[in-house]
Amino acid sequence: MALLPKYQRLGIQARQPRSIDFADARESARLGSTISESVGRMSNFLFKKTIEKETLLGQERVRKEGGALTLEKLEAQGGAKTISEKAAYELGARLAIAEIETDAQVQINNVLAAGELNNTPASVINQALADINDGFSESLNVFDPVAGSVLQQKLTGRTDLAINKYNIWQSAKYAKELQEKNIIKMGMRSKILLMIQYYQE
Repeated sequence: MALLPKYQRLGIQARQPRSIDFADARESARLGSTISESVGRMSNFLFKKTIEKETLLGQERVRKEGGALTLEKLEAQGGAKTISEKAAYELGARLAIAEIETDAQVQINNVLAAGELNNTPASVINQALADINDGFSESLNVFDPVAGSVLQQKLTGRTDLAINKYNIWQSAKYAKELQEKNIIKMGMRSKILLMIQYYQE
């Protein structure tokens, strides 16, 4: 602040302002920061609780509908969009693997049982098992390619074991039939030898 000349001649000096204490402003800023942090913590807490609740709802949906059916419905509506749907999709994919794997195992057992009953050639059994593997894997691959690949690996192991089991059964059956034929031949040979001895006497 500039002093006018007439005041300077009188010896009047301008008073220097004292430092102003902005304590109330600092306290207001601190209070605002504290409130902001509290609101942030509360919103984070509520957000986490909402995610947990929505995740549980999605998982409950899978428990009611089943994994494969949930995946089908979500795919029909254009995919998972909400937190609940994403949780349902994730759990549904894992559960669908188990459901489809169980159904595939039932089919594998049916193919083996029918093959043993009808004495089906191993090549036909092998093709039927390959069809089961490809078909069941593809049914899941439509929704989740990763889960479909995992399932295909599992089913490949199961179908390989099944064809080995069938080959062992078929080999044992043929061995038994051959043994029976040999016994019959030996019995016939013995009879012929006895007859020859009888007529020679």
